[in-house]
Amino acid sequence: MIETDERYILPPTEYKEIYAELRKLFPKLFCKKKVFLMKKGIFQDITKRDGLLCSHEKLRKFFKIYTDKKSYQTLHLQIGEKRHNLNGEVEGQINKEEVAALRKQRQERQEARVRRKLQQEEDFKYSYDSVTNIKKSFSKSSKYQPKHKFITKLGIKK
Repeated sequence: MIETDERYILPPTEYKEIYAELRKLFPKLFCKKKVFLMKKGIFQDITKRDGLLCSHEKLRKFFKIYTDKKSYQTLHLQIGEKRHNLNGEVEGQINKEEVAALRKQRQERQEARVRRKLQQEEDFKYSYDSVTNIKKSFSKSSKYQPKHKFITKLGIKK
């Protein structure tokens, strides 16, 4: 899943452009038909190369989205799955510690999503209760006429 954090937002057109550029430069690693796990430190390997047209920031956002995709994540959860370098050659594999760390990270993300959702529901309930109380207090006063656009947009009337 993609986080909604502003740091990770990359428009789909830019994502596709970066993916196409990486496919041209590293066709054995970035191919449409199959997803390969990348070796650790691949970002540094790519940024050291000449000829990359996108910025480091956009490349980092791209990798955040790319590695958060379900197809990549399912490979990452398999012990013994091979990691690949820029030439598509095997360079290491996933071990038990990495899988355990990834599962822990996924659990923490899930818990954080649940906490955010509960907080949003609580905030909404609080704001709804506040608006309801405002409506009740305004309806008690027969002389009150809303003068502010905000109050009028809420539909608070005499």
